[in-house]
Amino acid sequence: MSDRFLKGLMLYSSPDGCVKVHRGLDLSNSRQSVALKYQLHSSLAEANLTLREAFNQARLSHPNICRIINCEMREMVSGGMETVLAMEMMEEGDFMREIERRTREREKWTEEEIVEILEKVTSALVFAQEKGVCHRDIKPQNLFLSRESTVKIGDFGSSASFTDLSLPSIFSLQGSPFFMSPELKSHYIEYMREGKTQIRHDPFKSDMYSLGVMGLFMARLKHPVELGSLNKLAKKTCKLVQECGEYPKVQKILSKMLEIDPKSRISFTDSLKMLKSFKNRNDLEEIIETTPDSNQFPAVSRPCLVCKQPLTPPFPLNSALVCSSACEKRLKATGYCKCLACDVIRDHIPKAALPIALPCGHFFHDLACLYRDLEVQSEGFRKKVAYKCSNCKKNIPTETLEEAFRGANSGYFRRNMRKCEICREIPGIFVLSCKHTCCPKCEFSVCPCAQSACVLS
Repeated sequence: MSDRFLKGLMLYSSPDGCVKVHRGLDLSNSRQSVALKYQLHSSLAEANLTLREAFNQARLSHPNICRIINCEMREMVSGGMETVLAMEMMEEGDFMREIERRTREREKWTEEEIVEILEKVTSALVFAQEKGVCHRDIKPQNLFLSRESTVKIGDFGSSASFTDLSLPSIFSLQGSPFFMSPELKSHYIEYMREGKTQIRHDPFKSDMYSLGVMGLFMARLKHPVELGSLNKLAKKTCKLVQECGEYPKVQKILSKMLEIDPKSRISFTDSLKMLKSFKNRNDLEEIIETTPDSNQFPAVSRPCLVCKQPLTPPFPLNSALVCSSACEKRLKATGYCKCLACDVIRDHIPKAALPIALPCGHFFHDLACLYRDLEVQSEGFRKKVAYKCSNCKKNIPTETLEEAFRGANSGYFRRNMRKCEICREIPGIFVLSCKHTCCPKCEFSVCPCAQSACVLS
């Protein structure tokens, strides 16, 4: 190996000096940059464990798994052993550095970015499982970022390999305490008390839990230290997942990844299917798809807002709940003529819009305004919040929201419900010629796609 690789600057040294990582050059491959990991071992058995890591990792050729280029073991003059691993160079370091940077700078990931990262890591873990390899120590420190910011799994030092995935197996205790699954935490307590290290469990389900803890860390940008103890773990987990309300998709997958009972915990394969289904999918489109048909809701009796005469359902979404044009004129004269969100006059609403009338008489000139107003009320839109009219503070019945979402299958609705590409905070009202959306606040800002044609259509 010494003839093939040129050792350069040291990048990392463990406190005891047993592990050192250097930047190197692969002389046989156009002087490509590599990472050279030198590790001292007191015995041949220890060195064989590192060789196992290299073997397990080398047989996994996947775009989201760090590539092992070469491995060598040699005997030292002192009597110990040294292993040298040549690995793919990950220029941006481990993923923990990225989390710490975003925490310092308060730079949150978007929901799409979190879903993308979880999908790539899960894809790599599915591939490893198919090859009979389990990582057993998933955490941000063992994920790495390439120069192109591609996330890759590395450090298979705790991995296990086997041929029959259907048979229950006994494994040694491995993992990092804060990212351990509940079943491993309980065995860790037994290890501390009795020295018991052999465990019969499903290591893939434990890795699934560890990935869920990492996803929780990313969504909150706070270390989930509360999960370090088994005391009231289910209650604490539920509370932390609820704090991720601004990421409804991530919230949904995390609740399945962080199941306390491994039998109820989602598998790698099902998790990957779920994450893929989230991509290119609008939150409110999902609400529409899961909203029951109109005939499943009982007809609710509602009175005219002016004369209080009973109205006959179904109630139109594009007008106030009045029984006649005379009552509608009286209603407009009393200040019910402006959209609650954007002050558009009722008579000036474009025909292409989809107005939403509330039972109290106030209205939104389209679904984008309704969504924005509900989002402001709850600091992130949630289906189960008891919403109120922002003008008169009367409750908005669930039936009204269900009617709105159910009747919104037009292309206009799906277009308008996307988030602003610039501020990412409220739904985009205007569609740019590059097919992106922006809100009124960012109407004259430059779209981040930087296309010359990216102007208001």
